[in-house]
Amino acid sequence: MRIKKPAAVLVAGVLGPDALLHLFLATPGSSWPASNLTELSRGLLNADVSFAPLNLVVIASMLAAAAVLLLARCGMLGNSDADFPPGFRRSAESR
Repeated sequence: MRIKKPAAVLVAGVLGPDALLHLFLATPGSSWPASNLTELSRGLLNADVSFAPLNLVVIASMLAAAAVLLLARCGMLGNSDADFPPGFRRSAESR
């Protein structure tokens, strides 16, 4: 399946700032968009979920990794024509 570059940029452009928002909310002293964590959890997710900083950092890491992997998968990171070591065969799909 081929990923079109404009679509990859658009999705990565959403995932990246979302990761930054989660990192910001994980920092002590950041302002939450609700008066307490229970209201925030029920308002956003309609469930009682912990918004502990560790959980937010894990979510931010996954979002950032997804953005980087998406850009790499569509060939927008690095040089795809790099020299390969002897004996390494590229697949027919990537040629």
